[in-house]
Formats: sequence, C-alpha cells, structure tokens
Amino acid sequence: MKKIVKNPIFQRVCYIIALVMYFLLLRKDIVNHPFLSSSFSIPYFYLWLVPSIVLLYQCVFNNFLGWLSIFLLYVFIFISTFVNFLIEMIGAYGVKYVESDFVSFIGLYIIFTSLIGLFIYLLKPIKKTKI
Repeated sequence: MKKIVKNPIFQRVCYIIALVMYFLLLRKDIVNHPFLSSSFSIPYFYLWLVPSIVLLYQCVFNNFLGWLSIFLLYVFIFISTFVNFLIEMIGAYGVKYVESDFVSFIGLYIIFTSLIGLFIYLLKPIKKTKI
C-alpha cells in the first residue's frame, strides 16, 4: 500500500480526482451565484479558486510546498467546520437533541475526517536524494 501511495503518478491522479470532485461539489454555487457568501463568509468563487489553484499546482509540480498547502487548508476547513457545527448545535435554543446522536455524529465526523487527513498525509511526496 505504501509503495502505491508514494508513486508520483498515483499522487497526481489523486489530486486530479480531488480537483474534479471539488469542482463538481461547488459547481452549482459557482455558476448560479459566485459572489454570494458561503457559510465561511467567503464568496463561493474564492472558496473554489484558492483550493483549485493549490490542487493544480500540486498536480503539476508534486512537491512538499504544494502538499503542505493542501494539508494546512484541509486542517483549517476541518477545524472551522467542526467549530461552526458546535456553535450551531449549542446555540439552537428550544431544539432538543438526543445526546447519543450528537456524540455519535461528532465521533463519526472526527473518524471520517481523520481518515481523509491520514490519506493526505500519506500522499506526502518523497524527497529526492542526491546520488
């Protein structure tokens, strides 16, 4: 498994797939109203543009700087989404939640996003050594 993940061609294909999936995820918002603000208070156009540029950079160059940018972007999105979710759940007055559902959702969210983060970590490019 580790040999496959460390293959530069496999890494580039993964970044291309991520870029296509990201575009498909946001295409309706980008086409219909690109400058309306998302839940992050950032216009959809920029929410699409910045990660797309980073993913394209990584597809072409596949180096540590691009990988680090993708990883830090992922960590930022993970943390901000989690905090926004908690703020919405705590701030929802008059809504009764089953605590076990709340805890299981948080657990599943952390497990799922941690697995994606682990996969991104495994895609870290190998440093070229001098011969």
